[in-house]
Amino acid sequence: VKDFMNLNNLLGFDAIFFDLGLSSNQLNDSKRGFSFNFNSPLDMRMSQKGFSVHDLLNTFKEKEIADIIYKYGEEKFARSIAKNIIKQRQKKEIKTTFELVDIIQRSIKISRKKTIKKNIATKTFQALRIFVNNELEEISIALEKSEKLLLPGGRIIIVSFHSLEDRLVKDYLNHKSGKNWRSSRHYPELSDTGPKTLKIITKKAIRPEESEITTNPRSRSAKLRVAEKIKQLVEK
Repeated sequence: VKDFMNLNNLLGFDAIFFDLGLSSNQLNDSKRGFSFNFNSPLDMRMSQKGFSVHDLLNTFKEKEIADIIYKYGEEKFARSIAKNIIKQRQKKEIKTTFELVDIIQRSIKISRKKTIKKNIATKTFQALRIFVNNELEEISIALEKSEKLLLPGGRIIIVSFHSLEDRLVKDYLNHKSGKNWRSSRHYPELSDTGPKTLKIITKKAIRPEESEITTNPRSRSAKLRVAEKIKQLVEK
């Protein structure tokens, strides 16, 4: 037991698993401000450190807010939302999630015939949360470190829940396996001539089956990717 508990004797891991989704405990905590289903203070910080979404919405410039919502939420109405955020805060400080939802609803024009699968506030809330917590950069750092901790033949398993995460993961695995890749600013640039360190196991992302989505609706956007660490040959 002593040897097992001594991290200095740890050689590495056979598998490392990433679940990049926001936990239900966080979403259901009405005090954290992650969900648009509760009228909560606009916080959304994971660590309770640094600036909050409240600070962002009430101090950032209109263009900065629009760029954040478009870039991290892929929201096509980002400019309209940002414009109305500025108008609202000129009248009074924006403090709660419901106030933000109201602004988003007034900013998005959708045809009555169009079927909406997600709440229209989803993309904006996602964007603000990602930016405040520096999530994509943190994922990149975690991927780099986890690969170093894997034993040869060990596997890294990643479940992502939105396109930005999945794109980052896909690019990273492609690059490490020697495939053509699209450079991403969300992780440090790597040498194109560097050694191949990973072998991709999942040719395409694995999606949940309809039966799983029925019992767990939050799994509907999940994508699973797996890669294996290559056993490097030792030069004599």
